[in-house]
Formats: sequence, C-alpha cells, structure tokens
Amino acid sequence: MNHTAQMTKKFLILLATVSSVAALGACGQPSANNTAPGQPATEQAATTPPETTASTASPSPATGTTASTATTTPAVASEKTDTTANLVSNESESIVQIAAANPSFSTFTKAVEAAGLTETLSAPGAYTVFAPTDEAFAALPAGTLEELMKPENKEKLAKILQYHVLPNKIASAEIKPGETATVEGDPVDLEVAEGKVKVNGAEVIQPDINANNGVIHVIKVVILPPNVASPTTTSPEATSPTTASPEATSPTTTSPEATSPTTTSPEATSPTTSPQ
Repeated sequence: MNHTAQMTKKFLILLATVSSVAALGACGQPSANNTAPGQPATEQAATTPPETTASTASPSPATGTTASTATTTPAVASEKTDTTANLVSNESESIVQIAAANPSFSTFTKAVEAAGLTETLSAPGAYTVFAPTDEAFAALPAGTLEELMKPENKEKLAKILQYHVLPNKIASAEIKPGETATVEGDPVDLEVAEGKVKVNGAEVIQPDINANNGVIHVIKVVILPPNVASPTTTSPEATSPTTASPEATSPTTTSPEATSPTTTSPEATSPTTSPQ
C-alpha cells in the first residue's frame, strides 16, 4: 500500500508539474501573439527607409529649378551685345536687300533709292560696298543729309554713294594697301594694318558680309569724293530778305528853312521913289 501511495503521489506531482508548465506556456502565448502583430509593423518600418531613400534620391522641385536655371544660363550668355551694325551674310539676297533688312542701314537704303541706285546694286554683278551706318549719316553737318535727299541733288548724292562702291568683289583678306578705283571714278585710299582695313581713314567695323552680287564692308563714316563737296545749307541770315535801315527807308524831309517860302524884305518890296 505504501508503494502504491508513493507511486500515486509521484504521478500527481508529475501531473501538477506538467500542468504548471502547460499553464506557464499558455500564459506566455498571448505575449507571443501580442508581439506577432507588431512584426509586420517592424518589417514595414524596415522597408520604409528604402522608400524614403528613393524619394530623397529623386530630384526635388528646388533641384529641378536649379537645373533649369543652369540650362538657361548659356542662352543668356550667348546673346549678342552689339547690334548697332550687325549684318548677316546671305548669298540668296542682294546687297540692297541685306542692308534693307537691318534698321541700322535705313538711311543708306533710302539714300540708294533717292539716288536711283537701287536697281544697280540689286542687279547681278560683283561689287564691294563700304556701307555707312545710320550713325555715319547722322554725323554729317546739320542739314546736309536733308539737302542731299532733295531731287535737285540726286546726281550729287549718286556720286557720293558710288564713291563707296568698288567695281569688283574684294574680301577683306584680299584688300591691298593703295589707291583703288571706285564706280564714281575717283580712287579711294585703302589701308591694312594689324588685320584692320580702312578706306580714306574710315575703319571697317564689320567686314565680309557676302551677298549674291558682291560683298559689304561696314563703316561709320560717310566718305566724300574729292570733286564733290557736301551741300552747304544756307543760313537764315543769308536767306532772309535784306531790309533797309530805318534811316535809309525813311522819306527825306526838307528842313523848315528849305521849305519855307522866301520872303522879301520890306526894303526890297517898297516902291522906289524918285527924289524931289
């Protein structure tokens, strides 16, 4: 009996121990379950940094703006700063057409038209034109351009413009120092120094503008042939009618002594009496 009781007691102790272990396991399971739902959050948090990193790697609006600014900078830097006399070669157009397309040569174009040379400088040929800018014409003495544009000065204007034209096409690199004949007839003096060309002392500021009938070299001075003087404007004093001075125009008045009638003295008018 004692042996059986001992066995039963051991069995109960073992059963109690197993129950305790099972109970402890059951108590620990919710804790494991509570941790389990958090695991995806932990994994999601672990996957978030790559997404954040990818987002950071993508260009932000500010970065995009900076890139855009950097792209537009060369365009601004490439803008031309001098458009005063900027002609562009165009071998499909004539000398007159190229000049007419640039506002800085409006006076030259009008002068060519007023001189009757538009057809000549538009026809096929090979000319070298030293074309003055508007600034060059504006530098003439006051009233000179207006006088040249008048119909009565057409021949003189034509001679001045023809003096700017050579009868053959010469590029700046082919120009040789010395006198060269012009279409007008009188020669011009060409100079070449340090790669710069001058005609009668006027420097070429833009050379080699090629057209289908010649080449244009831009100058900022109007050159005049030796036998043609620029028209002189008549001053207002010279054109105003001559007025006589008041003393010269005032009627001549006779002094009272000259106009008063001559009176005869009583002695002269009294009758002569013979002596008794």
